[in-house]
Amino acid sequence: MNDKPVTDVVTYMDQLGGRARAAARVLAAASTAQKNAALSAIATELDASRAALAEANAKDLEGGRAKGLDAALIDRLAVSPKVIDSMIEGVRQVAALPDPIGEVFGMNYRPSASRSAGCGCRSAWSASSTSRAPT
Repeated sequence: MNDKPVTDVVTYMDQLGGRARAAARVLAAASTAQKNAALSAIATELDASRAALAEANAKDLEGGRAKGLDAALIDRLAVSPKVIDSMIEGVRQVAALPDPIGEVFGMNYRPSASRSAGCGCRSAWSASSTSRAPT
């Protein structure tokens, strides 16, 4: 990421969406072990980056106060050591979950004998779509 302010929101969101679709394709092809290793690395990096996270958050909070953000919003934006602990634990909990890719769940049988289900698909629409929502 860069620190330059966004001046063209539509272009920024289009580029961000493109990067998300590309990342989704990579993740869909990754093995469970690869995804769990990535999640473990994220948790480790969060833990190792506590000081940097706190410093960046302090700057953000200072900027928010300077812009007159409401105290309640400032409080919600504060990243305390306890919040970082929760982030790390959440990432580790996700890594401990079964990998949903390829699983079929919530099978429903309709009166017409048709079926519908949710699935953890490898080729989700969001991973393959190149169109942008109409503006």
